[in-house]
Amino acid sequence: MKHRLARSVIGALLLALPVQAAVGSFARAQVQQADSELERLIDRLMVEHHTRESLQAWRSALAGAGSHYADYGFDARTTARLQKCWRLAVESSFDLPRLLDDIRRTLRLELNRFDVEVLLALRESDVGKKISKRELELVVDVRNREILVAMAAEAKRLEADREREVLVEAIMELHGSEQALWVALRTISVAVQLGSEASKPAGVPRYSADEIERRVEAEGAATWAGLKSTVRAQDAYVYRDLNLSELEIVREFLSTPFGKRTTRAGLMAFERSMHAQALRTGARFAELWQMQEL
Repeated sequence: MKHRLARSVIGALLLALPVQAAVGSFARAQVQQADSELERLIDRLMVEHHTRESLQAWRSALAGAGSHYADYGFDARTTARLQKCWRLAVESSFDLPRLLDDIRRTLRLELNRFDVEVLLALRESDVGKKISKRELELVVDVRNREILVAMAAEAKRLEADREREVLVEAIMELHGSEQALWVALRTISVAVQLGSEASKPAGVPRYSADEIERRVEAEGAATWAGLKSTVRAQDAYVYRDLNLSELEIVREFLSTPFGKRTTRAGLMAFERSMHAQALRTGARFAELWQMQEL
């Protein structure tokens, strides 16, 4: 019964999507006038998608990235100074309210009130709640041994159920799961390498931020290949409570032009905010390193 209700609700929403195009410029003008209401809805959507918790988890990963300086070939003293400088740079530059504002600003540009209301309705449906519960567990406690064991078990479950595997992998691709993880890792890598360049002695050529970003992007193909198994296990865990019919509902929604557009908007919002934060952290590292008070 719950499954039939979920399908009917989401089916009705999908049928309503063409109305958005038919309303035309007059409706869009009305949406723009209701700016404060749109902001309120976007704030709700960010809460439902655990945006704050996701950024806090990313901060922890960013802070821990200083350990990579041990692989740069520096002597023990320099490595310790680099790692200390990195910790201080993250602590003093990470600005959660600014990151949230950046994401909110991008979503306001990319989504209208109708978009957000549909996304909220989906998130608050039975299917959406099941997904949200598991997503939050991963964000808040991804290092929990029980969760890691469960992720491995769910990945094995996919291997034994071809129909389920096909659906989860389709959702993974449509939802941009690999791209989202790569964005998080890429921005951290850019920040770390900016710090490494700042540590070079005066007179030694340094890569610019643009050059570093191009290098990291060029190296991304190899990194991306290694992400698939991780993302597969994570998504298998996130969708573990959904049956085949519910997985099909998710795949069907993400396959629509609306689903693709709103997914792109979410990825864009996170990428822009994380990129800006990575540059701030790298610049702060350079300032601290030049102080030579570590």
